[in-house]
Amino acid sequence: MATNNNTTVRSNFDFDTYNAVMKNANAGLKLFLVTQLLGDVAASAVRYQSPIAKELVNSLDEISALREEWKAIAAKADRQVPVSKPSARTGDVPVADMNEYAQAIF
Repeated sequence: MATNNNTTVRSNFDFDTYNAVMKNANAGLKLFLVTQLLGDVAASAVRYQSPIAKELVNSLDEISALREEWKAIAAKADRQVPVSKPSARTGDVPVADMNEYAQAIF
């Protein structure tokens, strides 16, 4: 009698933690991750000669261009945002409010 020892390998990736982090992530980080992930997919498509490899590479080029444009806009906005200084009286360091911080540039 033959036995079937098929086992399903599941990733131990914690989607709950990832989703919690990404919920408050800024757009710069998200665009960075998109380009990284799409780059990996495009590389695999080229390596295995996928019929959609060219479309994936073109999409990666477009997303990369959007990311560069986002970085330029964020850098310009960052130069226009006045920098607050710590209070000399208390020595406190200001903490960025989620709604008032400049976007991260990656």
